Amino acid sequence: MPEQDLSSSLDASSSIQSVSAMQRTLTTTRNRCWLILDPAIFLAMLGQALSSAVITQLFLVRYCQAMFPLNATKCDMLVYKIDTQEARELEAVLEPHVTILQMYKTVIEACIPVILSLFVGPWSDHHGRKPLILWPMFGYGLMYIIYTFLCVVHDLDPTYFLLASIPVAFSGSLVTLVTGMCAYITDTTVAEKRAFRMGMLDASLFAGFVVGTYLGAPLFSVAGRYGYSTVFGTSAVCYLVSFLYLTFIPESVEVSQVSERDFTGGFCSLFDMQLVVRMFATCFKKREHHRRAIVFLVIITLSTCIITLEGESAVSFLYTRNKFGWDITKHTEFASAATLVSIFGTVTGMYIFSVWLRIPDSIFAVCVFITKSAATFISGLSPHDWYMYIASK
Repeated sequence: MPEQDLSSSLDASSSIQSVSAMQRTLTTTRNRCWLILDPAIFLAMLGQALSSAVITQLFLVRYCQAMFPLNATKCDMLVYKIDTQEARELEAVLEPHVTILQMYKTVIEACIPVILSLFVGPWSDHHGRKPLILWPMFGYGLMYIIYTFLCVVHDLDPTYFLLASIPVAFSGSLVTLVTGMCAYITDTTVAEKRAFRMGMLDASLFAGFVVGTYLGAPLFSVAGRYGYSTVFGTSAVCYLVSFLYLTFIPESVEVSQVSERDFTGGFCSLFDMQLVVRMFATCFKKREHHRRAIVFLVIITLSTCIITLEGESAVSFLYTRNKFGWDITKHTEFASAATLVSIFGTVTGMYIFSVWLRIPDSIFAVCVFITKSAATFISGLSPHDWYMYIASK
């Protein structure tokens, strides 16, 4: 899984930097934490999945209201998914604008975290893992609070919704959150139990996504005219409850010696360029058996996966809505089914290929990429909506 690969990279990087940083001694605590991360990541993914498709529909409706301010009935077709020729023509006009807005949203939420990711890993070796987990939780909660208030302003230009992405960007987004959680699990578990804990974290993540996907459309429908604010408010509550829960977990990194400089410059030391220099020195260090090349190939592969997955998720709802006439309910049912199939396939595939057949991880990864490419190819050329379910298998 990507989280496991990221965790391994963090372990190697953090261990080297802990040796080179002589101003403090770091010790980690193992098996003392009775509060686990799983409920927090479950609630976080629940809140994320609740609002995923609703945000896209909100953008569609608001662009419609901006382009046709005197014709509210026309825009109602987008909410209630009235399948007429006029509705399809209207969506064809609006979808390019919505896609561009979502692209700007993704760029805002990704660019700053990419820069922060160069610093937060080494920084957490000296200042703890909890900030890396708490910051993104609070940032996402604040984002949905902003959405809750902005969606009740009916004449608001759609581009103002990009303001909600700023807290997520400066808090590190999902990049920092996953980094912190993987490092925390590495600190608090022994090697024999680490894979199991990572697997439980993945299971909690997928479970939250499935539950949130199924609940999103019914919650939006039940709330009626307050559907958007209800969904976004619920997502905000999920993230803020996760934030409060995480404040009670103990820090996994204990600092036994603190210099005066470290005590006064904790947050400012986040942007210490020496941390970045050491990290890059570790990555570019020559290794036996072409391991340096393997490290960079893994980085390129993971980056490519994230780019394709983010791009696919950004246009998935618009694609199925335009080609098959799906509404939020239909799309969320499909997304939930696809996630359940993915969980079953991952667990089964890992057992068959890794445990039973003992196939090397590299060959297993190649098989995964081939099947994912085939699934994407089938989805893109689907003549009927049931082909989408075939692709998910």
